[in-house]
Amino acid sequence: MNHNRLGRGLVAGISLFLIIPGVISTVAQDGEELYLSSSDGKWWYVGGDGLGNYSRIQDAIDTASAGDTVFVYDDSSPYYENVIINKTIELIGEERDSTIIHGLRDGCAVLILSNCITLKGFTIQHWGHVNEYSTLTIIDVNNTCIENNIIQNNYTQGIYIYSSNNNFITGNIISTDDSTCIHLSNSDNNTIKQNAFNGENLNGIYIGSSTNTSIVNNSFSQSCDISSDFSNKTVIDGNVFSIYGQQAAAIDIQGSDCLIINNIIQTHGGTGLVLYMCTKTLVSKNNFLDNQIDAICYYCIDKRISTNAGPLFSENIFDNNYWNKQRNFPKPISGLIIVFFPFIFAPWIQFDWHPAQEPYEITS
Repeated sequence: MNHNRLGRGLVAGISLFLIIPGVISTVAQDGEELYLSSSDGKWWYVGGDGLGNYSRIQDAIDTASAGDTVFVYDDSSPYYENVIINKTIELIGEERDSTIIHGLRDGCAVLILSNCITLKGFTIQHWGHVNEYSTLTIIDVNNTCIENNIIQNNYTQGIYIYSSNNNFITGNIISTDDSTCIHLSNSDNNTIKQNAFNGENLNGIYIGSSTNTSIVNNSFSQSCDISSDFSNKTVIDGNVFSIYGQQAAAIDIQGSDCLIINNIIQTHGGTGLVLYMCTKTLVSKNNFLDNQIDAICYYCIDKRISTNAGPLFSENIFDNNYWNKQRNFPKPISGLIIVFFPFIFAPWIQFDWHPAQEPYEITS
């Protein structure tokens, strides 16, 4: 889903992709014994040439108990199957670049349905432009970690997270063509950190009706962006955007009490930031570089929401940003404001009163 608020009204789109692929077959584990013990439970092995190793990931998961670890070797890769994780385990690939889960056409490549799961060390992919399912789907799940994976060849979403809280998406490379890398819906207190997003004509991250999402130290390239609807307390901190050919803004958010700080926002002739119906949002210490429009505010809220008294004053604050060059005067940010009692739209200009004189050193 590619959002573009420039010249459009309120758009919200949420897709729910459900899943249930089949699985088959059995075998056993590594070496002479059925499992190896660890402090966290038993270890089960998939692939490789060990005596009794499983040949399918799903069979090892079905055998495992909560607290166990399933380790997948790369020399039997790719694994052509749809994997369902419905118990609290760690699923670990031997080598991220070469341990491949290649999802089938009748479901998600990986579906997570249980809390406190760790998934790391895989390339996870789909069948290209013929599949309506997300590559990785997380539904009604808390405290799960998706770490150090490559998620690619996605037609709808790379990762779809629905009604799931307190999860960590970290250290992944997520690329898609004409779709969304991460779609977060009705989910709170999730962290997306130190990932690399790239692809064409898509959202890097879309957030819908979610609270307290932290997007920290990620990199966004090609045409990836961040977009949100009805989502409050979003933190966008320390990210690097170097994107091309993007019609939507690099950051396009709707919500209150958001924080946009310490980012490099470079669109090579596009729009850097759109605040859409935002209140109480702080934009500070960012580098705005090589944008046709650095920032714009649409339909943001007059402070006089219920009193119709006092001066006209937007509750959003721009402060100490670097605006592509040294500035001796405040930087104006234009847009429209909603004025209540009566309910009207009015042209609006606010200012970064203390623009930075040189760019900040920011790395993702």
